[in-house]
Amino acid sequence: MSARLPEAALVESPIIEVHDEEEARRQIDSLYGRDVPINLLGAGHLLSNRASVGGVLLANRIRNRLEMRSSREMLVSTGWKWTDVIDFAQDQGVSFPVLTSNLDTTVGGTLSAGGFGLFSHREGMQADHVLGCTIHTAEGTFECERSGDPLWRSALCSLGTIGFVSSVRLEIRPEIDRVWMWERRDPPAEGIDVFLEAAASFEQDSSFATCRFEYGTATTRIGFLAGQQGSRAALPEGWRRQELDYATLLRQSTLPQSPVRRVWNDFILPIGNARDFLVVALEQLDRAERHSGILRQRVRLLGIGRTAPSGSDFYLRPRVLGRSQTIGVGFYLDVAFGDVDSLRFADEQHALLNAASQAAGGAPYNAGEIRMSEADCRRSLGGDWDSFKAARGRYDPKGLFGNGNTLPVEPSLSKPGRHDPS
Repeated sequence: MSARLPEAALVESPIIEVHDEEEARRQIDSLYGRDVPINLLGAGHLLSNRASVGGVLLANRIRNRLEMRSSREMLVSTGWKWTDVIDFAQDQGVSFPVLTSNLDTTVGGTLSAGGFGLFSHREGMQADHVLGCTIHTAEGTFECERSGDPLWRSALCSLGTIGFVSSVRLEIRPEIDRVWMWERRDPPAEGIDVFLEAAASFEQDSSFATCRFEYGTATTRIGFLAGQQGSRAALPEGWRRQELDYATLLRQSTLPQSPVRRVWNDFILPIGNARDFLVVALEQLDRAERHSGILRQRVRLLGIGRTAPSGSDFYLRPRVLGRSQTIGVGFYLDVAFGDVDSLRFADEQHALLNAASQAAGGAPYNAGEIRMSEADCRRSLGGDWDSFKAARGRYDPKGLFGNGNTLPVEPSLSKPGRHDPS
């Protein structure tokens, strides 16, 4: 069971906007020196949630770098939203190995969780395609390289609990083909069956791009690369086809931003056990719909693929999933600012879903509103737990970084300020 939402998380915290690397360094030194907890704020789910467990929120507004470094590399400040980065990439005629599922998030926020999206089933997570990064920790500012650097591995996919990543070097590729997007609508219960069957049937198809299901509209969408032959011809009657460029596809897939506070979490679980979990999720959705303080509720399913594609460092870290075919389940509840009772209700629903996810052999994705206990973190990080815990102790010895998650800190065994990539 996840940790209960602390009382301090029910109120808004002060925000400090950070517009460049020098300002990030000054703020971290000042706050850390005064033992003030430092939580990081992007433009995704935290856009409407200004809560943290004490301390302040550093809002990432660093957008001074967006440039091609070579035909294979792009330098990007992490305060940019993906919608801006995708537009720039299209102008350059390039794309990314994995394309984000939500363009309204910042680059830094997505990479702090890992980043699932279009082609994850083949290419892993977005974090797998970061070639290097600049990170500001309590112990100094470091340039991290992908090759053999333990700080690089801990800087990404750690929800800002190691430090503030201000820029990244992203792998790029030629722009992808257009996508044929097929969709159909069914009653919700039948739609889930359609989604699970489609996700299981087409994953190994060389032209398969994406598969997702939106419970609110009872719409299943499955995409294939245009111009390639594949099993899409085997789709049964009732599917409608639309040809899209990849940016349009992403914009259609992006969740609308909420003018209120969105409480959400994602879960990763084996597709064979998904129905049992989804029964619980839909019961929770029905309960939320009847709760007067819940303004909007949504469940989204995403076909992800099998664990650890070749060359992936971060993909589906929870080793409990083995090599089973997996899906992601997003559960979203919107509540009004200041509605403490509804916020507690939403937190309780997520805690129940977390327990149901574990019972179904799954694990929470390391992002979202839910506060993760140490057991949740161990489960989420899998084999990276020990190295992550050591990095926390070395680069954040006071344990002041990171979104209020319950994370352990071990005393630093290294000389402060030193970074040894070996």
